[in-house]
Amino acid sequence: MNALWHDLRYAFRILLKKPSFTAVIILTLALGIGANTAIFSVVSAVVLRPLPFDRPGELAMVWETSDKAGSDQSLVAYPNFEDWKTQNSVFQDLGVLRTSSFTLTGVDVPERVRGVAVSSGFFSSLSPAISWSWASSAGSFRSPSGSGPREPPHNGRP
Repeated sequence: MNALWHDLRYAFRILLKKPSFTAVIILTLALGIGANTAIFSVVSAVVLRPLPFDRPGELAMVWETSDKAGSDQSLVAYPNFEDWKTQNSVFQDLGVLRTSSFTLTGVDVPERVRGVAVSSGFFSSLSPAISWSWASSAGSFRSPSGSGPREPPHNGRP
């Protein structure tokens, strides 16, 4: 134990004699700890935490296979999705999504934006907590049960 204290005192004396070297060491440690914390935060949020749905184990993503394009994960044509939905006897509900670019107008200059187009039942198939629909006749949000106008959800929650 005495040797440990001797080594620590010696290390502090060396660090005090060379302040620029000490600053580089402290900066390197700070950057390493900060980068490690940032990476772990992303991994924790994306990989380690469960999905924010009621029953994430029951969610599935289905693709089409295209021999012509040589792809195992081709986008589903909407008529095929309609056929799947009609003939479905396995899944509780089906929804479809497609990323696309849209033109945003109504401002000075039209602007190209990226977005996602989804089918009408997409959100209700994910979770009751986010299955809200806009009732244009009432001009307000309606709950999934259709019980009437309600306040819009805050942060995706009723």
